[in-house]
Amino acid sequence: DGNFNVAVQGKRQPGSSFKPFVYMVGLSRGYTDKTTLWDVVTEFGKKADGEEYSPKNYDSKERGPVSLRTALQGSLNIPAVKMLYLAGPKNVISEAKKFGYTTFGDPDIYGLSLVLGGAEVNLLEHTAAYATLANNGVRQNTASIMKVEDAKGKILEEWLQEDGEKAIDENIVKILTNILSDNNARAPFFGENNYLTLGDRPVASKTGTTNDYRDAWLMGYTPSLATGVWVGNNDFSAMKRGAGGSTVAGPIWNRFMRNALDGTSTEQFSKPEIEYPDKPILRGDMEGGTPIKIDRASGLLATEMTPESFIEEKIFRTGHNILFYVDPEDPTGPVPSESDRDGAYPKWEKAVQRWMEENDWKADEGEIPTEYDNVHVFENKPSLSIISPYEGETLSGDIITFKAEAFALRGISRVEFYVDERMVS
Repeated sequence: DGNFNVAVQGKRQPGSSFKPFVYMVGLSRGYTDKTTLWDVVTEFGKKADGEEYSPKNYDSKERGPVSLRTALQGSLNIPAVKMLYLAGPKNVISEAKKFGYTTFGDPDIYGLSLVLGGAEVNLLEHTAAYATLANNGVRQNTASIMKVEDAKGKILEEWLQEDGEKAIDENIVKILTNILSDNNARAPFFGENNYLTLGDRPVASKTGTTNDYRDAWLMGYTPSLATGVWVGNNDFSAMKRGAGGSTVAGPIWNRFMRNALDGTSTEQFSKPEIEYPDKPILRGDMEGGTPIKIDRASGLLATEMTPESFIEEKIFRTGHNILFYVDPEDPTGPVPSESDRDGAYPKWEKAVQRWMEENDWKADEGEIPTEYDNVHVFENKPSLSIISPYEGETLSGDIITFKAEAFALRGISRVEFYVDERMVS
């Protein structure tokens, strides 16, 4: 229909191309690119039709514990649903509206399917949201006409650059861009040479495909250009099987971006500042076999006060889902007690234990400690006072006598004296 502009008037499900905005909210709440999410088929509760909501990945595979970075770049559905749960659907909708989306309704309508593209967007607003990411989180109003001149060249109307509105913290966007531009993390799923890359030119990109191949998307940006491509039928009929975002929208997006940027200088994305919290699950110490420094005196996590001789590295493989360690309302806060764990914990844990049993995946060193050493702490630090000689005293003779007093709550086994780095007693 020539009277219908799908880019402006159309409302289509974005598929996985909306996932970055869910992960963005997660990053803003304290999760990191290394946070471990279990990619195992999980029951998330009843849908409106009474059936259990238990989504699968596009290839129906389970990969066990994966990092947030891997989950997003691999476009894995199960970890994405978990991230939406952790971030909160209402929080995601609220933040998305700051990026210019006007098509979203009540978050309760979509439930956890929101992260898989359950809500509808139009191509123009979707592309403008990605442009806001390219602009480090500052949103500009969409403008289609840059300048209007009369026959004599007099400027009648002209678009002028504005300051824009800050949609989210700049560093959060930089972290997200760093993930979306990481082709190494994407390569195991899409291949190293794929339509989401532009050769040596840094680019952040994401695909999207909806059920029955009704919609195919490829969204992406460089620091100065954001482009969105949608492929589908206006009557909502399905395309041929296999017509996904990377296969049908990808070639169009890639060719346009290469032509549009041809002859321009290669731009680099700004590097983010990534701070990893103390909680091991958030900084990825739960994924696979990870060395953890333990204080041998207490068996707890070593601290900066733990003597080198007491530090022991152990390889841990966890056997619990993230809700064992995290309260979604306070991700970086204390580890919740058994009675305070989130209501979704039992079903998430059941899925993890089932996968571990099926894959003979065991915790090599038992449970990873969640608390830090309480032996080598400041209040237990030994004190030493030299009684003789006193400060400034001049000594002579062949024999010099030293006297000292030492105290420690845990007792003193020996005291050693050194002169010029040589032990003399």
